[in-house]
Amino acid sequence: MKKLVKLVIKTDAIEHFKDEFQSFIDVTRKEAGCLSFQLFQDADNPQIFFVSEEWASEEDMINHENSKHFLAMQEIEKDIRESLEIHTLNLVK
Repeated sequence: MKKLVKLVIKTDAIEHFKDEFQSFIDVTRKEAGCLSFQLFQDADNPQIFFVSEEWASEEDMINHENSKHFLAMQEIEKDIRESLEIHTLNLVK
């Protein structure tokens, strides 16, 4: 199960977001079923970030989304992001 999340972070919160997200990445990568979890920053617009995540199963992804660290990160993000898009992806080829 793959997801691509696009976040637009407020300009004055970019470094804070990156600092907070580093810890989140480290914990998430240790979760059962986490195959890949990466943060990317847009090369042209530093406010735009993409989170690429892949889970072994839908159950693993749901467990992640109910974890304490996920919910804590959501609380941090809600005050510093301008927008959020979540895309669940299906492999074409």
